[in-house]
Amino acid sequence: MTASQQRLHLCALTLLAMLVVAMIAGCSAGSAPQNSSGASGSRAAGSSAGTSQASSSNPNDPNAAYGMKVKELVKQFGPPAIENSAKNSGVSYVKGLAYADLVDFGDGNPRLVVCYLNPSKVKDSSIPGAFPQDYQVEVWQFVNQKLECIPCGTAQLDGQNYYCNVIMYNTADGKPYIVTQEGSYGGPEGNVTHRAYGLDESNRFGLTTEVNNVYKGTDRTYTFNGKLVSADEGSAIIDKYFNYKNKTSIGLSSLMYNGSAPTSLVERTNSVISKLEADAA
Repeated sequence: MTASQQRLHLCALTLLAMLVVAMIAGCSAGSAPQNSSGASGSRAAGSSAGTSQASSSNPNDPNAAYGMKVKELVKQFGPPAIENSAKNSGVSYVKGLAYADLVDFGDGNPRLVVCYLNPSKVKDSSIPGAFPQDYQVEVWQFVNQKLECIPCGTAQLDGQNYYCNVIMYNTADGKPYIVTQEGSYGGPEGNVTHRAYGLDESNRFGLTTEVNNVYKGTDRTYTFNGKLVSADEGSAIIDKYFNYKNKTSIGLSSLMYNGSAPTSLVERTNSVISKLEADAA
């Protein structure tokens, strides 16, 4: 190999070495965004965990959890507001998150009771708010640092209060229950189911009492929590949990002509919402 050829060979080797170095540097530079991204991903995960901790800075505080839930419901359904509709025979009703309150059902631990005008029920209705099934009732309880939702049926039609839509509570054994009735006693025959939602023997909230009454004329058949009981037993259970003597009604709607539009409910619900949202802040 001549001296000239040796010089060319050396130059070629030098260029090849420089190219390899450049490629290694390029790979290192290319991996930096991935590491940065990975680090950013780690920070994002930490940030997410921080947000979770911030949203429940005291994981043992149910009011903070209830406050976050109320915020979600207001965002989803809107705040409570009075609606006066000429379409529904002069009915004044509360729309949005119509009702929210902390209720102690007997164990010293208040639970969040909410009622909202259900969009899926009223979207095709020409008279929203006129029917009790337009409203969904729920109870949220704080168990093992988590919220649980217990659906409690719909609002009820209160025949003793201008046929308003109401959330109905009844007291039995010194404890409040949310009570509902499906079906009516009008006519010579019918099928009526009464349900009571409250605390069981383990202080867990849920459906505790269900009484079904099938009647035709003077013949009546009762079942209590799925078991056939005598007419006397069935009547006694209904009288205990569903009588009107210990009833408390939360009015969601009223006939405008009687001058009792449920404005006080809106004020009360807004006050509860404000307090709970402050607890969640």
